Amino acid sequence: MPQPEQAPGAWRPAAIVWDLDGTLVDSAADLAKALNALLNESGLPGHAVDEVRLMIGAGVGKLVERGFRAAGLNLEVQACDERIPRFMEIYTACATESTYLLPGALEALRKMQQLGVRQGLCTNKPVGVTRLILENLGVSHFFGSVVGGDSTPR
Repeated sequence: MPQPEQAPGAWRPAAIVWDLDGTLVDSAADLAKALNALLNESGLPGHAVDEVRLMIGAGVGKLVERGFRAAGLNLEVQACDERIPRFMEIYTACATESTYLLPGALEALRKMQQLGVRQGLCTNKPVGVTRLILENLGVSHFFGSVVGGDSTPR
């Protein structure tokens, strides 16, 4: 593919790797819905979206751990790990209900594409649900590579 003309002295990266949550999308409402459903199944109260927003980061396991702790139950690592598949089942079913592109995200993706900058995405979110979200939002075609929290050993 031919590279677009560049002004003399102008610099642009050869590639950019984007984060997903909080950078390109806001998925807090859908994450809260799934977390609250999981908590309710255990007889625990749920949390407001703004509370869950503060729990997001470092992957699904951490979200589940933080959510249960905030509801009054400190889970051992094994107990937390056992709840992750159920969380993912619930979350995958609702992951595109309220998730939306953040203001300026689409424009930034388009601009990088117009400049010939290759784009990738790296997120703690599992890759299957990440691809589902990208497809639903109509932006999957911008990314040559998508890496999720479950697609590498670390």
